[in-house]
Amino acid sequence: MATTAGLYSRLQRRVINQMLDAATSGNKRSIVRAFKLAETITPDDYKGAVRHVRAKIEEDHPALFIARRVSHGLSPKCRDRFIECLIVNTLLRGVAKRKEFMASAPGLWAPTTILISPTMRCNLSCAGCFAGEYPPDRDLEPELLQSIVDQANEMGVYFFTLLGGEPFIYDGLLDLALPCVADMRGIGQGGYHHLDVLGHTLEALCRVDRLVTAPRAVFRASGATIEAYLSRPYARALVRAATALHDVGKPASYASDPEEGMTFYGHDDLGAVMARRILQQWGWPKPLRGAVARLVDIHMRPLQLARAVLDEGQPVTDRAMRHLGKDAGEHLPGLFLLSAADMMAARGRASNVEEQRSMLRLLDEMLSRAMHADEHRRQPRLLTGHDLMRELGLRPGPHLGRLLVAVEEARQEGQIATPEQALALARRLAAQGPEVETEGEAGPEGE
Repeated sequence: MATTAGLYSRLQRRVINQMLDAATSGNKRSIVRAFKLAETITPDDYKGAVRHVRAKIEEDHPALFIARRVSHGLSPKCRDRFIECLIVNTLLRGVAKRKEFMASAPGLWAPTTILISPTMRCNLSCAGCFAGEYPPDRDLEPELLQSIVDQANEMGVYFFTLLGGEPFIYDGLLDLALPCVADMRGIGQGGYHHLDVLGHTLEALCRVDRLVTAPRAVFRASGATIEAYLSRPYARALVRAATALHDVGKPASYASDPEEGMTFYGHDDLGAVMARRILQQWGWPKPLRGAVARLVDIHMRPLQLARAVLDEGQPVTDRAMRHLGKDAGEHLPGLFLLSAADMMAARGRASNVEEQRSMLRLLDEMLSRAMHADEHRRQPRLLTGHDLMRELGLRPGPHLGRLLVAVEEARQEGQIATPEQALALARRLAAQGPEVETEGEAGPEGE
């Protein structure tokens, strides 16, 4: 939404890093130290303001509570971005640019911050408040709001406070803050979905928040597994990001067919590519970008497997679950949270309650099975490649790998349990020739 330009010195960067480290602590002494560091790199015109805030914190002013909320209540990325926007953009980059603007336009003043009320409307009607009296046609046009931000950037103003009314009921705010979702607005999805792509995505986010808060309410058999997964760093943010972007590929893949109606073929693959790029722009680490992209890519598969059970009586095979678990990896619980939220957000009041309960019960059972299979997968192998070469006289190559996979698959299906049985099976398979069907070559069964 806002743009910045210019560089700052290595020394300033080092001080900023130290300041961010100090600010992450809720300890009063560390917060005071962060302000002292900020003062060292603040232009002289603004040092007094920084000292004033620091003094208030030392006096246990409510400013200390605000500083602690910033350091602990915000996500690390949001916290660091807030501090950098205040210190780097507003004070370091902004001061010189604001002075330059005022020198070029005598009589005009460039403020440090700008307060914007994109709407004066509110979803509440509190006694004594005037906000509820404003009509929608008094809202700022999104183009005007963006123009204000752009002009402010040119003046050296990078810090904005959104007021209201309630800014979050302003239709254009999400488009300005997250341009990647703007194209979702107004894209209908046909008879199965009751909302457009953007509305469905927002509803899915609401649903996934409820699931994350109380997973056992839906996932009774696998709730403990999900809770353990969500306790890991960044797991909740990862699931929410995957939910927010799971249909980001739909606008670009939309097509209208006379017989099939609206189609979005390939939106999962395209969405994975887009999600990776969007998260890179957001500054997410590469491993998390890859994990979110993977969940977006395969987010439909659990529902497809469950739907095949309900509609066609086709059971979910162990091979299909192993294949799904292998593709989702450690984020398999996150995938099922996403799939459940996606399904629960699809039809609104038109949902068949009994059918939805059956689908959720199947998802719960599938996740429990998949995690059980994963425990088997972590057990030591019954045979190694060296065992096969020594006992069967085989040479290294693809055939050796296919034998090992086939033996491991037989163990997971309960057909064998000991090294002796594994070696006997490998001997029989080797005698059949080089073509051994394995899970990796059997095709996407159950997908």
